Amino acid sequence: MENWNKRVAKRKIILCFSNRGPVPSAGIAQAAVLAASGSGLIFVEPPTMQIADVDIIPTVRVDVGQGNKIQIYIAESSQ
Repeated sequence: MENWNKRVAKRKIILCFSNRGPVPSAGIAQAAVLAASGSGLIFVEPPTMQIADVDIIPTVRVDVGQGNKIQIYIAESSQ
């Protein structure tokens, strides 16, 4: 997967929702963040989908409720 919209995410932590768009697994999201030079990943997925796997970049997995709260915080703090 290439950088999102040709953007570089150097030294950024990326928030990614598994249930929005074409990112069904943390592994795919991690590879995309790594390719975009990102520093880490917050991966949002339903609790029933959470599985243990090996991370290639620092990754935190949260449920959808937590992910929505993080997204609101980011939106409000960047204004």
